[in-house]
Amino acid sequence: MQYCKEENRYMLAGDFHVHTDFSDGDWHQKVVVNAVNAGLDFLTITDHDTAKGASVVREYCAACNLPLVIITGSEITGPGCHLLSLGIEDEIVNFPTVQEIAQDIRQKGGYICAAHPCWTRTKKFFWDTRLFHDSVEKNHVDGMELINYSANKDEDNGNMENGNIPVIDYYRTLAGHNIHFPVTAGSDAHKACEIGHVYTVVFSRQKTAASILEAVFKDNLAAAVWKHGVYGSPEALRLYEKYSLPFETLRKASGEAHIKIKPASAAENSNFIVQTIPGLHDIRPERLMLPGSCSVTARENTGNTTVFSINCSDMNEDKFVLFSCRENSSGEYFSGALMEIEKKIKLSLRPFLENGEIKASLEIYNYGREALKKIKAEIKINGNTEEHGISEIAVQNSRVVKSVNTLPDNREKNHEISCILSDASGKILSRETALFPVLICPADNFDKKNMTKLASYRLKDSRRDDDTEVSISASWTDENLIIRTLIKDNYFFQPFEREMLYLGDSIQLGLDPGCGRSVFNLFSRDVWELGLSLSRRGPEVFVFTKPQTISESAREIEQQMNISITRSGNIFDYRLQIPWRILQLTPRPGTVMGFSLIVNINDGKGRRGWVEWTPGIADRKRAADWGWLVLE
Repeated sequence: MQYCKEENRYMLAGDFHVHTDFSDGDWHQKVVVNAVNAGLDFLTITDHDTAKGASVVREYCAACNLPLVIITGSEITGPGCHLLSLGIEDEIVNFPTVQEIAQDIRQKGGYICAAHPCWTRTKKFFWDTRLFHDSVEKNHVDGMELINYSANKDEDNGNMENGNIPVIDYYRTLAGHNIHFPVTAGSDAHKACEIGHVYTVVFSRQKTAASILEAVFKDNLAAAVWKHGVYGSPEALRLYEKYSLPFETLRKASGEAHIKIKPASAAENSNFIVQTIPGLHDIRPERLMLPGSCSVTARENTGNTTVFSINCSDMNEDKFVLFSCRENSSGEYFSGALMEIEKKIKLSLRPFLENGEIKASLEIYNYGREALKKIKAEIKINGNTEEHGISEIAVQNSRVVKSVNTLPDNREKNHEISCILSDASGKILSRETALFPVLICPADNFDKKNMTKLASYRLKDSRRDDDTEVSISASWTDENLIIRTLIKDNYFFQPFEREMLYLGDSIQLGLDPGCGRSVFNLFSRDVWELGLSLSRRGPEVFVFTKPQTISESAREIEQQMNISITRSGNIFDYRLQIPWRILQLTPRPGTVMGFSLIVNINDGKGRRGWVEWTPGIADRKRAADWGWLVLE
């Protein structure tokens, strides 16, 4: 930060596009550490389709006495594009057009910016070139993300089509017609280490979020900075050229990480040493911003290095962040460091199939620095207890596997397995509980009494969703697998189609015919992910993912599936018939496959969240988290 006296403005550096653990980003405390160490003055939290992360990050910075300005934002999944909503706390409705989304954001007092318009058709959420140009030229967006670090990485790898260059060329074309559109630069960081490589310099009248946004989108006094150059309006470039040398010198000095944390010894995880780098030994203990359960126990000056000893024996967390501050005539310099405390014991309960029976394995990992002896594992399977004695668990990532008894009845709809691990004195070392759901699929019979109700709501707001109730069941014939879903929904909203249908009220289901139970992503070789929706064109099924062994196209497969959706008042009855031929399975009683299903909730206010049978579809693509569908 630098005060430009002649302009009566502050020169501030920041990032307009950052993700945290409120969507698919890094731990938000770690995000703050890297922003501080990059010498940034402001940070815009833009988690996917939610603005909740900013308030938590802002409170965290206030608790740590950090002068980092936090701007509220969210990255909206729009119609074939991503948009940044900036400056408002409200959730944004996913309207079918950019113009409607922009109108909603502006009416609520915010600004809208085109996110990574450099992404082309090789990306999932590309900006069609015509759509981007229309949005700019018709003022459907207030600014463009001219520099995106994720695209910069594409460019470094030789993929110029996805790089920032095409957008810069378009920006220069506009400037040639004396159109100077507001620009930003953002890291699009999903990992904290990506922050600081590109940034936006803003000339703001005050050090507040509102003033920064006004300087960018109303005064057009912002410059996008990356390693290849600086871009912005003529006035922004004039100011940057005038003040950049002292500003960049100060920013880099402020951004030098000047503290490090390490364990005091290899045998314990409660005492740590905080070491300042040479020349910064003027940090006082009261300027070390410690977690509440930590305290400074000693200080020692060695040459031009200061070492603080801190005790965290009462802290329950497995990681913590420490900030320091030093002062000189130029102002305050902040720095942060992250310490992750190793867990000594980790449990993993995992299901597996053996001769058509569902079993579970107990895996115990020792991350400590000494062997653990005479360990007792108390395991409960659907309430039935059995004990396993373990003579010794060796050190350093050693793995002990115990196979527990067959689950009593595969017809149980929810198998619960829990384990408590304790040492010889009875001290509990770790505990774990896992729920493995099973959906029984009778032959050619739907019985409403046996429908399974979904009770796990994953919503962006804290309000319990009494509007939506979901039940599922399955049946089978020699020709088809039939999935039925009954949904009570008092407010149905679905303006989207095909790959975007999940943004409205819809169903996503996963099938793993091989029951491989392996981690997968959107491009998996062996699983199905399907979308079901009552769109404006009528009942629709969309193939998000299909096994690589299937040679037919997604559209050919969709035409072979039979979907019906009937509506009676607020009750929606979805029925999907999937030919066994497509699944490459021969059905018989006892056949088991991986299965999960979620129901997306919109209600006309944006995608609020979903109701799920198991995790593994919406929050992360992981078939190992699914349950089983068993043919009866």
